[in-house]
Parts: sequence; C-alpha cells; structure tokens
Amino acid sequence: MSGPGTEFSFLRLALASLGAGLAVLVVSLPLIWAAGHVHRWLALAVALLAIVSVVAAIGIVANRVVNRAAERITRAQGAPDSQHPDSQHPDSQHPDSQHPDSQHR
Repeated sequence: MSGPGTEFSFLRLALASLGAGLAVLVVSLPLIWAAGHVHRWLALAVALLAIVSVVAAIGIVANRVVNRAAERITRAQGAPDSQHPDSQHPDSQHPDSQHPDSQHR
C-alpha cells in the first residue's frame, strides 16, 4: 500500500479546496464591485451568493479529492468495488439462500 498514487495528503486536500474557493472569490469580486455601482442591495445579494458559492466549491472539491484517494487506496489493496454488482461475493447477492428457513417446502 505504499506508493506515490496511494498516499493521501491533507496538504493536497487543503490546497485544492481552498484554491477552488479562491478561484470563485476572484471571479465574484468584480461582480460584487460592479453590482455595488448599480445598487448597494444588489451588491449585498451578489456577495451573499458568492459566499455560498465559495463554500459549495470548497465542499465539492474536497469531496472529489477524498473520493479519488479512497478509490486509489481501494484499488491498491485489491479489494473489489462495492458498488459494482459483479464484484460482490456470490453469497451476498442472495441473502436468503443461506438462511435455513428460506427453503421452500
């Protein structure tokens, strides 16, 4: 399990997440500034939308980074993917087949 593709880095997670938030902030600042020239309430609404967008971008990017790291670690360990139906254990597909009362009389 030791390899360059299987290690999870909190630094990489933080940089990717905060970089996405910074990118949204850089895009939204000129919009807030322009909205401020139109009306102050419009600027406030755009600023609130920008805050929500920054939080959403950070969450989405963090989730994707963690999911990709989990997939790499799972593949490196050789474990089957639990979401793919063909990779499940044959007995786990039919839970009633192992129960003694499931036989038809």
